[in-house]
Amino acid sequence: MTLTSLEKPYERAAERRKQIGEGTDQALFKVVVENPRLSLYELARETGWGVGKVDGSVKRLHEKGLVKVECFIKAGRRVKLISAVDYESSPDVFSVPQDILDLASWKDNAHVYGLDRLTIGVSGKPVPEWDEAAVLESEVPVKRVTKNLTFRLPKKVVDFYALEKSIVTLSTVKDVVLLTVEGQFC
Repeated sequence: MTLTSLEKPYERAAERRKQIGEGTDQALFKVVVENPRLSLYELARETGWGVGKVDGSVKRLHEKGLVKVECFIKAGRRVKLISAVDYESSPDVFSVPQDILDLASWKDNAHVYGLDRLTIGVSGKPVPEWDEAAVLESEVPVKRVTKNLTFRLPKKVVDFYALEKSIVTLSTVKDVVLLTVEGQFC
């Protein structure tokens, strides 16, 4: 057997791996566009793939200039968030699906409370307990966009919590929204 006869099967196998990788990359890119700022682990859960497969695909997409990778520290661990390069996040705008809130108290304005160094409370009506304990208070307009309630936090809140450099988790309980500052980008 000559060297040239061995090259063909290896070339075909390499070409096949490249095609599979391109298919993987296309499928992952679609998920990233539809779900920006997911971690590698969350992307793996979303696709049903292993974290290693997702990481390899993210590296190829990043090299092609299709995705950006943002890192932040959460509970002492480095976490990567993946999004399309044209995705623009806004540290002061939040949207909440209307169907997870008790909308009876949400009218035209939301009440924003800086509850502690890591927690921002947002409610459709004043919360007396939060009025007493809050380090910051403000009222902001609420917009109903498709099936979401959207509000923009005031600059003093964004600055106090350094939201432009932070990762924020949104959670809801009945008719209130809690924004938790989880970590800062590295």
